[in-house]
Amino acid sequence: EIVFGDWSSDVCSSDLQAKLNEFNHQSHGGLAMIYLGVLFPMLEDSTELIRRGLIILNHHLANAFYTDGGNVEQMFGYYPFQSHLFRDAFLLCTSNGIEPPVNSLPMLGKMAAYLAAVERPDGTVPQVNHSYEMPVKPILDTINEILGSGAVTGLQGSVFFPDTQVAVMRHGGKEGFYLLANPASVIGAHAHAGRLGFELWYGGLPLLIESGCCNYDDPALVSWYRTTRAHNTVVIDGVTEAATSSELLWVPRRETPNRITDWNPSGDLPSLTMVSPPEEATNASVRWSRKITLLTGHVAVISDIFGAEGEHSYELLLHFPP
Repeated sequence: EIVFGDWSSDVCSSDLQAKLNEFNHQSHGGLAMIYLGVLFPMLEDSTELIRRGLIILNHHLANAFYTDGGNVEQMFGYYPFQSHLFRDAFLLCTSNGIEPPVNSLPMLGKMAAYLAAVERPDGTVPQVNHSYEMPVKPILDTINEILGSGAVTGLQGSVFFPDTQVAVMRHGGKEGFYLLANPASVIGAHAHAGRLGFELWYGGLPLLIESGCCNYDDPALVSWYRTTRAHNTVVIDGVTEAATSSELLWVPRRETPNRITDWNPSGDLPSLTMVSPPEEATNASVRWSRKITLLTGHVAVISDIFGAEGEHSYELLLHFPP
């Protein structure tokens, strides 16, 4: 006997269907439906399970990722998990004579490129937003087996993802700098309040870190991890992000005007600039520009410039590892 939980009744019942969305919970359910349909063909609804599962995965391939390969949930920690969903779906379908979700191979290529680009010196994804230090190698290796000649291997260079609005800058080879810049173009939902935030590594070790995430059931998620003060950012006039500093566990997603505006990854002085404009909700009408420059050797320069009228207070927050 196979018992279907609430998620399956939502997507399988003819009179009760959940709306398609971009969250990983639904794509996970879509893959489970395909598994059931393929591995248990004796089920009365096996064909329908496969059909509807493919509808869900096709929607997510088209809508749950930016054109540059990043996921719209702005979650590095979810990325290996999300990638495995489409890897498994592709293998299940091609091994059983079923047409896989549309654009599976091109998207798996983008996923591999994204994972390889953001991978930190310790082999994990950045610990930004509701993210844990998930390893990159297991999922990247298996996707590379599928990609064959298109596999993404070796140490990646500096990469800017304009749609996702994150960038990785490497300088000085494997033992040099690794910089992950995240201006926080989205705040709320799974995204934290670390506008113009960044991680900085040197010689394979972290120098400035992001907060990452604790267990979702831990009250510290609300009281600390996602708040403004948990990040490498600036508090202007004592104002912090209202939504992610409330007592609510889940808060609405807010699109922000924070952006990477200048990208110069080559030469002896590679740099990038992030800007949080005066219309940003927590800026008190101040224009904040943050430029990070990596020097040959072991020096990084962080320059914060504030453009404003009248007097303001600025509290610069930088978080070091223990």
